[in-house]
Amino acid sequence: MLNSHYPNGLTRGELQHVGELPNDQVRWELVLLSEIDFSKETETFDTENEATHAQEDNLDLIDLKISQLVKLRDEISLQLIRKVVD
Repeated sequence: MLNSHYPNGLTRGELQHVGELPNDQVRWELVLLSEIDFSKETETFDTENEATHAQEDNLDLIDLKISQLVKLRDEISLQLIRKVVD
């Protein structure tokens, strides 16, 4: 979850909704992992909700990749080394 809560327990978006903060120039930034090379990328979102969903999707992707790598590692480690003579 993004750290966007103010002391009164409301998020910035909720404060804007009730008119306590201006709506202009509000963006949500989040560092995510690239799907291609796992480098860090900063993404910008229009709403906190979009950023939260992107963060959750990115974590799901990381978990999936870890699971796939563990499976491949197990396959590699359990294979027999064969002697091939030409």
